[in-house]
Amino acid sequence: MSSNAVAWNLAGLNRGWDEYPDWMDFLAEDSPGRAFKAMQTRLYRDVIGDLLDAPEPMRVLDAACGIGRWAIPLAHAGHTVVGIDACGPSLEAARRHVAGAGVGDRVTLRDGDIDSADLGGPYDLILAMELLCYLPDPAATAARLAPTLAPGGHLVMSVEAWPGALLADPGGLTPAELTEVVRTRTIAVENDRFVRLLAADEVAAILRGAGLDVVRSEGLFRVLDGPLMGCVDPERLSDRAYGDDLLELERTLGNDPDLAPLPRAHLAVGRRAR
Repeated sequence: MSSNAVAWNLAGLNRGWDEYPDWMDFLAEDSPGRAFKAMQTRLYRDVIGDLLDAPEPMRVLDAACGIGRWAIPLAHAGHTVVGIDACGPSLEAARRHVAGAGVGDRVTLRDGDIDSADLGGPYDLILAMELLCYLPDPAATAARLAPTLAPGGHLVMSVEAWPGALLADPGGLTPAELTEVVRTRTIAVENDRFVRLLAADEVAAILRGAGLDVVRSEGLFRVLDGPLMGCVDPERLSDRAYGDDLLELERTLGNDPDLAPLPRAHLAVGRRAR
């Protein structure tokens, strides 16, 4: 079944672009998803902002770059970015946004499957955001990415977390399907999505298996897009002060012994030895 992972996820993405293009292109000024995704990005940056804001120019690989969410601000900061993605409509949107941002001289966008594309390198930073859990063999992909890091370089990965991701998004699953998800820790819906839900120790093992030292590991999205999403007011996501409150709530829940194990996503950073 895992051999269908890429094809099923691409089918789901392409259908999303056909049916909800305004939501998919969340960098567009008038996208209904713009504020929501911007808040997600704030939560990510709360953990890895120091890596993204390195003072010296970096060479960055944005693996599964999507519509340019990370590539554009990194290029604005003076870094050189190679973005690779297998979803055609996402890559088309990325090209539009890169051109509109005036950073085309620092961003190279390529169509390709991370498991087979020529990755190039060496890179000071590799972003594998919301990627490895959607591929057939996350450990093998991480092991393919890691050697393209320069000595001392970092690989940042975020994945759907077990069990928080299931609690946040169980919709559409029948009791029999839900039983199978619990057994396999995998959500597999033909021609829609394939996602492997990973626990924190599995994420760390993936990085170590790729020959990297684990230097950071944290659960995210217990509230925004997580099991407690119901307490978020979507109309206030553009309010900076409200966003500050959500960030503080995320930190509070991350320190609670009962709720800390229920993030929607897990983010970890591996470093290649010098």
